[in-house]
Amino acid sequence: MSFTPQNNINNLASMIYYMPGLVFAKDTATGCYIACNQAYAEYVHKDNPEAVIGLTDFDLHDAASAVAFLSHDKETLALDEPNVYYEDILTVDGQKRRLQTTKMKYVDEQGRLCIMGMCVDVTAALGKIKENILMMDAFEKAKSASLTYSRIARALAADYVSIYSVNVVTGQYIEFSSQTGRERISFERKGTDFFSESERYARNNLYPEDQEMFIETFTKDRILRTLDTKGTFSLSCRLMVDGEPTFVNIKVVRMSDDENHIIIGVSNVDSQMKERETVERIKEERITYSRVAALAGDYLCIYTVDPKTDHYREYGATPDYECLDLSKEGDDFFVHAREESLRTVYSKDVGYFNRMFRKDRVLREIERNRVFVIRYRMVMNGAPVYVSLHAAMVEEKDGPQIIVGVSNIDEQVKREQEYANDLSQARAKAMIDALTGVKNKLAYAEAEDEMNRQVGENGETEFAIVVCDVNGLKEVNDTQGHNAGDQLLRNACLIICDVFKHSPVFRIGGDEFVVIAQGRDYRNIDRLMAKLNERNEENRKAGGIVIACGMAKHENESIMEDVFNKADQLMYENKRELKERGAA
Repeated sequence: MSFTPQNNINNLASMIYYMPGLVFAKDTATGCYIACNQAYAEYVHKDNPEAVIGLTDFDLHDAASAVAFLSHDKETLALDEPNVYYEDILTVDGQKRRLQTTKMKYVDEQGRLCIMGMCVDVTAALGKIKENILMMDAFEKAKSASLTYSRIARALAADYVSIYSVNVVTGQYIEFSSQTGRERISFERKGTDFFSESERYARNNLYPEDQEMFIETFTKDRILRTLDTKGTFSLSCRLMVDGEPTFVNIKVVRMSDDENHIIIGVSNVDSQMKERETVERIKEERITYSRVAALAGDYLCIYTVDPKTDHYREYGATPDYECLDLSKEGDDFFVHAREESLRTVYSKDVGYFNRMFRKDRVLREIERNRVFVIRYRMVMNGAPVYVSLHAAMVEEKDGPQIIVGVSNIDEQVKREQEYANDLSQARAKAMIDALTGVKNKLAYAEAEDEMNRQVGENGETEFAIVVCDVNGLKEVNDTQGHNAGDQLLRNACLIICDVFKHSPVFRIGGDEFVVIAQGRDYRNIDRLMAKLNERNEENRKAGGIVIACGMAKHENESIMEDVFNKADQLMYENKRELKERGAA
């Protein structure tokens, strides 16, 4: 007989039969399947849905998978909305597939609390998404590299005759030379040992009186120490050009996103030095290098702000940032930023942005740590994008200026979130009891530490401990085998979870379980204990599962262990009473 609507099973079964993907329904009290479609029957290697009805996950799957499914069921019961997660499976022909599973709880016509699940194969869709992400990542990296290079070119080409990119670890370098009067730089040559070649060049090309000073000062160790303490390294000397000594200035900065590389610019400052304008020139170059260091990152936009007047000006916005249609120059920078936040900042981050990005807070943080940094989300092209805002103070010829840069860190944050999620999932898996799917002894120890912390901070913390012990486990193991004993523990665990629906349940020993009741379950603890005792009485008369239990509320105890010991003592008294009344 095939499983079809004409069999008059029920309306739910009829609906499930025609639903796409793998669809099933289970009774949470027994763990038995009450309906499924043909696709799910074939997935568990059965000829038709009737062969699945009445079986449990442990009948259809290996123990580890069954425990995982029960854990997901428990998560679903604790939610007031559908539970969606992903899992990998192997098909009959051995292919790996990714399933999106959706589970939701409901009460059927017989008043049973049930779970319905649907599994959809999303392997192809995820593959396409991954392909698109890789393409976009490659595009963004190419765009970032191009953007950084062009900005460095615009900022430096007009002022510097030569620019070097040097790897301070390997000594390898690339030399670029500017073309006078044009905003572009051209590749000149590569080398493998920059500092050794610099010394040889100095002995052959510098003004003799400057050679020893240069060789002693322009060393890798001295440059790196100066960069660590001051952020920039500067040196002026005389280069022999056409037989005449010509003043040049050498400036060194680190790439902000790569500690192993430095950028060295060589500029002709002969006229400035000879006209005694050296100080002003150094200030201007400091500004140039401060901006170059800032632009070395993936910045969307940079602002300069006068800390006295709050007058601001925008520099170098990317196309994505240009689309926000923000003013490029104006007054009251911080007021304007808060006003525009309602339009440009993601709605959930507006309050945080406005609390943090106040002038007094920014200046105080810069004075304390030299830089102000916040992360938030901006709305760009209709979607929230994580950005990082940096602000620092630089000296310009007209006085100090606040440099504010906004950079795109969306991919970085998403990678951090994915890593944190993977860690969280691995940690959660380590806290699960493999047999029953509830939390294990390690998880209980962590919960105990947290509860002790709460009690230490607030002695009036409300919670109760329920200690449960499953009767008859040894007898079942001895007479029916350990598989039957394991099933006894699983069934007993389902009873405990059913009674304490809103509390964490822990298996801390072979046949011992603990419940930490707070909130709703704590307020109803007496009624819940009565319910558990009623189940025990019914099962005792019918020869079913009996669970000895004891409950204690936190009163004046300073540690959770004292509450546990009271509950444990009451459990043993209950166990003795049950045995006297004929329970196993």
